Amino acid sequence: PGGRGMLVGTPDGGTTQSATGSGDTATYESYADMVAAYKADIQEVYEGDRYGNNIVSLYNPLNYIGADDTEDPVWTKIVMGASEGDMSMFSSLNLQIAWLNAGVDAVIEWQWDGGHVPSEILGNSFSLYVDQMYGKYVEGAAAVEKAAATKQTANGTAETATGTDISGWVNDEDTTAVSFSLSNAAAYRTKGASKAMPGFDVIDYGQEDYVFGSAEKDARHWDTYLLDIFEEHADTLEPLFSVESGESSEELSADEQANDGQTPLELPDGEQPNGEQPGNGQTPPTLPDGEQPGGFGGSGEVTQGTAANTISVDETYNGFEYTSSGDDENALRVDGATATLDGITVEKSAGKSSNTEDGDFYGMNAALLATNGATVTIKNASVSSSAQNGNGVFSYGSGTTVNISDSTITTTADNSGGIQTTGGGTTNAANLTIETSGSSSAAIRSDRGGGTVSVDGGSYTTNGYNSPAVYSTAAITVKNAALTANNSEALVIEGKNSITLENCTVIGNMSDTKGSSSDENVHNVMIYQSMSGDADVGTSEFNMIGGMLISENGDMFYVTNTHCAVNLCGVELVNQDSDGYLLNVSGNSASRGWGTAGANGGQVEFTATDQTMNGDIIVDNISTLNLTLSGNSDFTGTINVVDNAQGGAAVADNAVVTVESGSVWTLTGDCSITSLINQGTINFNGYTITLEDGTVLR
Repeated sequence: PGGRGMLVGTPDGGTTQSATGSGDTATYESYADMVAAYKADIQEVYEGDRYGNNIVSLYNPLNYIGADDTEDPVWTKIVMGASEGDMSMFSSLNLQIAWLNAGVDAVIEWQWDGGHVPSEILGNSFSLYVDQMYGKYVEGAAAVEKAAATKQTANGTAETATGTDISGWVNDEDTTAVSFSLSNAAAYRTKGASKAMPGFDVIDYGQEDYVFGSAEKDARHWDTYLLDIFEEHADTLEPLFSVESGESSEELSADEQANDGQTPLELPDGEQPNGEQPGNGQTPPTLPDGEQPGGFGGSGEVTQGTAANTISVDETYNGFEYTSSGDDENALRVDGATATLDGITVEKSAGKSSNTEDGDFYGMNAALLATNGATVTIKNASVSSSAQNGNGVFSYGSGTTVNISDSTITTTADNSGGIQTTGGGTTNAANLTIETSGSSSAAIRSDRGGGTVSVDGGSYTTNGYNSPAVYSTAAITVKNAALTANNSEALVIEGKNSITLENCTVIGNMSDTKGSSSDENVHNVMIYQSMSGDADVGTSEFNMIGGMLISENGDMFYVTNTHCAVNLCGVELVNQDSDGYLLNVSGNSASRGWGTAGANGGQVEFTATDQTMNGDIIVDNISTLNLTLSGNSDFTGTINVVDNAQGGAAVADNAVVTVESGSVWTLTGDCSITSLINQGTINFNGYTITLEDGTVLR
């Protein structure tokens, strides 16, 4: 940690350290203030600009090199000083590897003792390299070759060695395999480069980049991985905040001495603090309240507890009973095996999970857990759970597949879904009867890491509050099924995930008062980004073909703090709430961490094909809607742009409407939209459409 026996930098050196002290920064009054600054900045960055772009993603060349729409260079040269203090040498290496993989003639030159902007090496100038490449790749150009070095025939006149003395830490006994320790290499790399040292103030400087600034801030933090470490290891790091330079270890507690900056904090094997792989860079970790899975402080590593019964060999099991009443315990776990379970009974009668997120993310305390690449085929089974955070059938991890059919799953306690898929697992379900009764207990449920879920046939019913029939942080497809949420919205999509329905009957009945977000909006289908870390930021997708979508209370669709595509074709839409909107695209109060108030609108591409729709649509002025009526669609209702409730700055193209040939829009009131393309029929009924440019259509 910064300041331990050294000066980590000074204000004129670019850090945020106080000019009057050598401790870790006077910019923040406390460790908590520093972490809060990280959260606020990261949330802003990952919400994207007005076009939905994440500036960190835009700045990373690895997102573009070799991409289909990128025109890569023919050749390139990377020059970096080996003692560069602002970034890892791996940055340049990764850049070269990416270009080589894209077919670019890419070379890299690391200059010994070179700094932030290394000088050209005598006899190996960049201009010479350009001439060489020009001669190599331009037809008809003269080839340029570097002159061969002249052999030195006499010793020089210098009496003392110059440059960096590495003899004390580099082992050159074997000249074919020169070696050195990582710590000594780091010492060389960071000598005189204060920004490379791990003090809080210089971490703050190094991660508060000017290139990621905004109109209001000259620089912003952006690294979610670093924030995860700050939060995960707060107990260790907070006591070290503002430790003065030269303070002795005797003045610190034994726990603080155990992390005196000599050993990097150890992360769990194969897992990052937020439970995801490094580099996904999509999830600021502010945890909201309510329906969002988690929010109870996960352990940060794959923690699945114990199992009363475990299957770890390939086999078929008929008619067995598996029970559990212990805390953090599965009644049955299938661990890495290929197993067929026919006519089994699984009962999780008691026992709660000690950590709700471990239950939600990894399957701890579930009645039946498949993990570690298991392939499980379940038929004619009865699965029940009355345990707190006791999900029914849980598929965890990439390579794990659960195939379940003609079975019943019943859960009665809170945070206990029917079928749950996380961590990249797969669940294929057919003809299931699922009923849940607890809060936050979706019948078809996914959580952090997502996966793939396919359901065909069956009945899926929830009775608890905040328990939609389907909650998606995955790719979920449901066909020919009945989906009923008796006290909750019917469907929820979080972040860059999807729900696709075909010939399903869907009913939702969200409470006006007892839903976790009832005071924000009452709705039947919610599409949003919670910023909790459970779902990547990106485009949500809702597709429904045929069937019925029934809302017993609230708006039919509510979209906030995310970009999404909604596609309806031949769906019977029934909203039994006369005050509910057909579609509400708007920002939110941010009281649950769903973005920043005034800058957390929704962006929707809504396509209705051969679709009948009735009801009003509102879009607030920090949101956008692109509505297309195609085929033989018939829309009866109004569309209006309204002010954002939090007073956010308006964006362009709030409501763009296209009525294609064969489609009809019948007005039931005056409308205000941005623009209109009409190739079909509009029945004004005496009402008007006012465009953004002031044109009034009637």
